[in-house]
Amino acid sequence: MKNNIFFRLGIFVGLLLSLLLLPWWVTLILSCAALVRFSSYYEIIFLGFVFDCLYATPLFFFPHFPSATVLTFFLLAFSFFIKKYLRMEAGV
Repeated sequence: MKNNIFFRLGIFVGLLLSLLLLPWWVTLILSCAALVRFSSYYEIIFLGFVFDCLYATPLFFFPHFPSATVLTFFLLAFSFFIKKYLRMEAGV
């Protein structure tokens, strides 16, 4: 149990560093891999919020729209749906 917590924390710190140091698409790919690896990876919402705080640009109609945060909510919901569907198809 404790090793899983440290592993999850290490993945989160790695994703946070990738958010700060690597291009956005690398962080997106790594975040999707974390969504596949863990059953519920809620930390992705915080990463989307940090991305919005650091790099968000105002949109025409919504000057303060948190687009990365909304995207991470959709990714998390989509991963829940896909995992549930795949478990149903596998008969688990």
